[in-house]
Amino acid sequence: MAGDARAVRLIAATIVAPLLGGAVSGAAIILITGGVTEISLHLARHGAVFGLVFGVLLGIPAMLLGGLPLHALFMRRRWRAIWIYGASAAGIGAIASAGYAFFDLGPGITPILRFAVLGAGTGALCGLLFWLIRRPDREADTAQ
Repeated sequence: MAGDARAVRLIAATIVAPLLGGAVSGAAIILITGGVTEISLHLARHGAVFGLVFGVLLGIPAMLLGGLPLHALFMRRRWRAIWIYGASAAGIGAIASAGYAFFDLGPGITPILRFAVLGAGTGALCGLLFWLIRRPDREADTAQ
């Protein structure tokens, strides 16, 4: 039974963290750049939907290609602190977003850096959400 609960939490964290992280980041970007006004609150909903789409397009592939293998490594090494997940996800988010900017917008350094910074913030949020859903710190000290 405990193995089933771990598997459900892992699947939920793998799906929910990139989607929710993208949506929150998309809304936050609108509110940060536009201030908290009636118009920006309305636009924040659109930003959340935009962030959700980016969560599907960039977040889930980044989670599958980078996040889950790192999670397996962290579990084997017993590195289960929340900051490890946040920091590593920030790196994954920066790489994924910079790669997207390079292939979509061209090789200019300014858009790549902007996307890398936004991706790092969103990635850190996703890593923290993953940790809060999966809760690897509650695992027994046996290797998986």
